[in-house]
Amino acid sequence: MWATAGLQELRTGGERLRKTPPGTTPVCTSCSRDAPFKSEKELLANYGTEQRVTVMSDISDTVMAQLYRNARLFVYPSLYEGFGIPILEAFAQQCPVVLSRASCFPEVAADAAECFDATSADGLVSAMKRVLTDDSHRHELTEKGTADSASSPGTRRQDARKIPT
Repeated sequence: MWATAGLQELRTGGERLRKTPPGTTPVCTSCSRDAPFKSEKELLANYGTEQRVTVMSDISDTVMAQLYRNARLFVYPSLYEGFGIPILEAFAQQCPVVLSRASCFPEVAADAAECFDATSADGLVSAMKRVLTDDSHRHELTEKGTADSASSPGTRRQDARKIPT
């Protein structure tokens, strides 16, 4: 699963991961009905990846939950967000998270996510590779995220968007 925010950094780093892991299909999601936006379409076309990346928009909560549950990792390369609800959603669905050290993300995820410098494609590649190739680390992140989700005050993490568990 791939987020649209920070798509340039993700696309640049993702190019280096083209063959890792085999059979993986990147999914770019957006809650906007208008996504992908023209600039995102152009970026994917310029890199010749519009056929490799599945772009989904205006996604129901049920489908979003399925995407999280079936993803090898959730990548959130955004430079700024108001809160980072998708991080909480991924945790609630036992999906390991890779995110930028920008905005509120480190506070929201604590030690339950693999972080990278938001402006570094190399950092993004390194973080993604670590989670994709180190089963022990991926499992540890999943457990921490799930535990954090279950123990949060008011179950705010599970109720982030009321997505089905």
